[in-house]
Amino acid sequence: MSGTPLTAEQLEALEPWTRSPWPEHGSDGPVRSAPYRREPYVRAVLPTAIGPVTVDGKVRRYDDRTLILHREHVEEPVLNLWVPIELTRPIGREESSWVDVYDLLD
Repeated sequence: MSGTPLTAEQLEALEPWTRSPWPEHGSDGPVRSAPYRREPYVRAVLPTAIGPVTVDGKVRRYDDRTLILHREHVEEPVLNLWVPIELTRPIGREESSWVDVYDLLD
């Protein structure tokens, strides 16, 4: 996987975002999956103890309020962050600071 790695400080600050909120709030609708290897890219700006941290990744699963932002970089652990949709915006693959080399491209 390629792109810009997050710092150790950023990874530690993102830890609370790794906990699933779905058991707490349930779901507003069905939990859906993005098409395998064609998942859309998003950018999230997440409030943390060290200030806002920007994370680019792919949408793996989502409901009406929450999505799982996934990224795996060779220099960091695999991240699956549970993010409110309102903290994200869609971005193109070419805009992302992290790119999944296994994307199926048209």
